[in-house]
Amino acid sequence: MWFYNLTSGTCQQFLYGGCNGNENRFPTFELCQITCEKAGEAPSDPCSEKLDRGKWCESMSNRYYYHAKSKTCKGFHYTGCGQSKNNFLQLDECENVCVHRKQNAVVKTSENILTNTTGTKYAFKKPSENKPMQRHQILAESEKHYLKTEGQWVEYGHCLGFRYNISGPHTKLNSFICLMEEGGTCQIQTLTDTGGEERCRVIRPWLRGSHLYSWFFTIERRKAPWHTSPEELGEDDKKRKRNAVKLKPQKASDTVASLIILPLNDCYNIC
Repeated sequence: MWFYNLTSGTCQQFLYGGCNGNENRFPTFELCQITCEKAGEAPSDPCSEKLDRGKWCESMSNRYYYHAKSKTCKGFHYTGCGQSKNNFLQLDECENVCVHRKQNAVVKTSENILTNTTGTKYAFKKPSENKPMQRHQILAESEKHYLKTEGQWVEYGHCLGFRYNISGPHTKLNSFICLMEEGGTCQIQTLTDTGGEERCRVIRPWLRGSHLYSWFFTIERRKAPWHTSPEELGEDDKKRKRNAVKLKPQKASDTVASLIILPLNDCYNIC
């Protein structure tokens, strides 16, 4: 799928999971370009625009901008509704556009003007399509209920993380981040039903230096709880148990979690 990037003024590829989303998604680059790009004009260079931290119209988020004096990309807190295009979601996006000046960099030149099959001229050619991006890993009690990732060497100061979506009110997703070295330990967290929403977990390595870490995941069902209304409570435990009603057990096929393991990152823009 493709979307129109307001910062770069071009259509870019992304992984679409198929759930909800907005109208800024197109099956082809050409349809995105025809719908969103302004024909005949290349966008201005965002790297030369001033930093705009926003006007507090949305929750604060981490962004990156190009600092011309140091010729590097730096992080800042963005508060929404800013006017500057010198505003990037990812550090590598800022560096590719403004530092490395790769072929897809936003530079206003006549060489970038492209005429498509309809005769309309547009500012940019279609970029090389990315290889298939990492898909969700699905864990289900009825099928695959265990996952181990390959070990990653992580420098202290970087973070690991994953996105997840858990289905089933009694589903438990157990996550383990383990130090894969002699005497290594694990950090464990149990996650439960997310109500159909995708969430994110981030872990900062606990040892200084470079060390090997790996993720482990298991999925299981909690036992259905006993439910007793106040009116049904008996005078003693036996009567209470006799009057209690056990909720309908959850099926193994309804005990599901989806995961995307995130690449190593700088801890500030992972989610």
